[in-house]
Amino acid sequence: MPVRRNPSVTADGLLHNLVVQMERLLKFLEVDLTPVIVGNSATGEGPSPVDLMPHGASSRPWILHLQTILWWSSLALEEERWLQTHGLDRALPGNHIRGVWSMPSFLRHLGLTNDHNVRSDLQQGRKLRRLETKFGAGIVLLMVPVMPSFRRLSLGEEAKVVQLLEADYSSILLKARMLSNLRMKYQTLVPRPSPVTL
Repeated sequence: MPVRRNPSVTADGLLHNLVVQMERLLKFLEVDLTPVIVGNSATGEGPSPVDLMPHGASSRPWILHLQTILWWSSLALEEERWLQTHGLDRALPGNHIRGVWSMPSFLRHLGLTNDHNVRSDLQQGRKLRRLETKFGAGIVLLMVPVMPSFRRLSLGEEAKVVQLLEADYSSILLKARMLSNLRMKYQTLVPRPSPVTL
């Protein structure tokens, strides 16, 4: 049986898909998602799926994307704090010495396994942090509808996303600025990954 490969993701394709879904995303973000983020949605205190998406479409995938993206960011933010305490700068993209060799130590510090999924989560968080550093905190929330594609975005295409956002997709940056406070509010609700104490 041939190996199934996901199609490659282009910067233009990712941003085009984001623009297409922008209005739905903004409606989704109009609802207070605090209960969903802190985990109270199972008790019935949180918004219903119908509240979250127009026309009754299921909100579950976007809720999961939002939770995942906030986790990635939290992990990358914690790594930055850890690097600072060790006198190191943030891991740069493609920096195999610091980017890879500090990762196992950092993950051990948190008591996380150094497996593919955890390393991938940290890499995705680093990618989000690079966009956030360039364009502000709100850009992270805008990745919710395109999260599966964002995950497969190569380093080269990530650089093109930056170029295209600055040149052709300024409407996305406008929305990102509007969402900065909301992103910071939601990020504070995500528990910080904490180190293992022996």
